[in-house]
Amino acid sequence: MRGLSNAFVREDEYHLVMAIAVSLWFDAELETRIRALWKELAMAGIHSSLFDGRYRPHITLGAWEFGPRAELEAALRVWLADKVRFGVEFPSVGLFPDDDGVVFLQPHVTTALLALQREAFTLVSRLGNPASPYFDPGRWVPHCTMAWGVPREKILQAAALVLGRLSIKGTVAAVGVIDTPAEVELKRFDLRTQEP
Repeated sequence: MRGLSNAFVREDEYHLVMAIAVSLWFDAELETRIRALWKELAMAGIHSSLFDGRYRPHITLGAWEFGPRAELEAALRVWLADKVRFGVEFPSVGLFPDDDGVVFLQPHVTTALLALQREAFTLVSRLGNPASPYFDPGRWVPHCTMAWGVPREKILQAAALVLGRLSIKGTVAAVGVIDTPAEVELKRFDLRTQEP
């Protein structure tokens, strides 16, 4: 999640807090392909945290200061009751232009994906949890992180490695809730395979 999963901006300063994130999770085949890329990046000596850690490939819809889980999970359950699985394709590689050294897969940005993120952001924000401004609708950059903290001298090598594996496609199969930055999975909501 951009390496800033626990950082929230207030008055032009970063404050580290416990956070909760809501993310799109993929089907097993797509997840396996992304994990294979994480392994390649680790074996190349570029970045190993994703490969070695408890991370799950994902696209984060939003991150908020930690609030009451029961209320959050109840709201998500109602919202997701009629949501169905959908395809996702990653045709390009991106870099965040800051000191985090982040390389990511960029999905096709569809109106449906933007609408889904806006709905999630609005729903959880209404519960009163302060949100990370990186996920404000209109500012959100959908992405699946491949590496972060990559030194400048290795960033193009990392991007080239990932670029050589495009285009990756699969299915968004679930929405997950995690405690971040610990990356502890708190809840999984499987999406329907077809319309009710």
